[in-house]
Amino acid sequence: MPGPETPRIYTWDDLAAALADNYSPIAVRQIEAAWRYAEAAHQGQHRLTGEPYISHPLAIAVEVAKLKLDRASVIAALLHDVVEDTPISLNEIKRRFGGKVAELIDGLTKLNRLPSRGGLFVQGERRLDRYERQMETYRKLFLATSKDLRVIILKLLDRLHNMRTLGALPPEKQQITASETMAIFAPIAYRLGIGSIKGELEDLSFSYLEPQAYAEIKSLLKREGPTRTKIIDRCTKVLARELKEAGIEAQISGRAKHYYSLFRKLPRYQHDISQIYDLVACRVVVKDIESCYRVLGAIHQRWHPIAGRVKDYIAQPKPNGYRSLHTTVKATDNRAIEIQIRTERMHQEAEYGVAAHWFYHEQKGAASYLARQVEAISRSYRWVNELAKKQRQVKSLDEFEELMKIDFFGDRIFVYTPKGEVIDLPAGATPIDFAYAIHTDIGNQLTAAKVNGRLIRLSDPLASSDTVELIINRKSRPKADWLRQCQTGLARAAIRQALKKEPARPTS
Repeated sequence: MPGPETPRIYTWDDLAAALADNYSPIAVRQIEAAWRYAEAAHQGQHRLTGEPYISHPLAIAVEVAKLKLDRASVIAALLHDVVEDTPISLNEIKRRFGGKVAELIDGLTKLNRLPSRGGLFVQGERRLDRYERQMETYRKLFLATSKDLRVIILKLLDRLHNMRTLGALPPEKQQITASETMAIFAPIAYRLGIGSIKGELEDLSFSYLEPQAYAEIKSLLKREGPTRTKIIDRCTKVLARELKEAGIEAQISGRAKHYYSLFRKLPRYQHDISQIYDLVACRVVVKDIESCYRVLGAIHQRWHPIAGRVKDYIAQPKPNGYRSLHTTVKATDNRAIEIQIRTERMHQEAEYGVAAHWFYHEQKGAASYLARQVEAISRSYRWVNELAKKQRQVKSLDEFEELMKIDFFGDRIFVYTPKGEVIDLPAGATPIDFAYAIHTDIGNQLTAAKVNGRLIRLSDPLASSDTVELIINRKSRPKADWLRQCQTGLARAAIRQALKKEPARPTS
């Protein structure tokens, strides 16, 4: 198991360097004022690792700046523990730094106040066990996130720094924190599309939860390292030459494989690391979508693609918004190499997920514009709001567990309304789920559905990229057998409620 390491002590210089290229002089001055305020508030306080407490909020603020979130998020990162750990009130924060900063800090503070006794499902004096605590944490995360997605991003970065310094804690606390991180925070980072955070959270948790397996994977990669480096170097040079001849401007780089991701794949390949296709991987970043497909064509002219390993996530993005072209080819020494092709915008979104949007929108300047875009971003991650809504309706731990398995951990699909709006649903969802995802009244009045212009049964599963048109009748009501034909907790809850109000239509 990893032992305690000497923690890095963050200073204003670290944050200033992270802010330098992407924040205006006015924003930097406001952030510096918040740092001075936080430093004074935490004066004399130290973490269990021994470093001055201010190093922790500075570390989070540095990561916020790397994600290119807006200035309010950077300031909130610096001040996020002031209300909890000092006599300073939230009203004082609001007076000095504004309402938006105060709202973000309030959201983080509420997340940190997880009850040690009864929560939503477990009432009374007994303590929550680990599983119940995780469910309660999920509940609070979704409630906070549905109001402002930046709250969960800040919480993820808070957890990331805590995981980096976890070695100073007692072994039992290490296990609890690592388990919670693997079960809760890494999956949420994935659902938000923040690959850079998700991968590191998983690797750090893995190192504490499975130290022997972690050491073995680390050793495997170390042994394969020189070979991988040679293959990537050769392929990069060949690919750069091919693209230059084709007149395509591109940035080509090697791609590191995360330890935990590799650990999960090994059993599928009888623990033979040489059989894992994406062990050797590189990434090509180009200026536009057309160039992505031109690069793919150039690669397949130069190397033979492996059947079934060409994936177009540009035409059909992953449910968390990930876009890229993937291909695996037989290259140098007949070794397989995976190549990802994407635009710079796609790369930013793949690394930073929803966080990438705030930077692009903040560059527009106007506060009112940014506010509108925050709402738009939240709408594009509708599943967060839906989970918050659904969890208010469930009455037991078992119901909430079912909700999480289907609507959070399960595979997702993206389908479209006739106007082009994207609806995020669990895999296996039917037109019934689609209707209730739009509005309860639409679901209750549903009579038929067309997918891609063709009538289908309401029990037929939808597929990603389907365009769904609903046919409704105001006099229509749900059928009892719809409960067996839908997937989402939201649809089931709405159907049950409608059936209680009046007799159901006869089943057919």
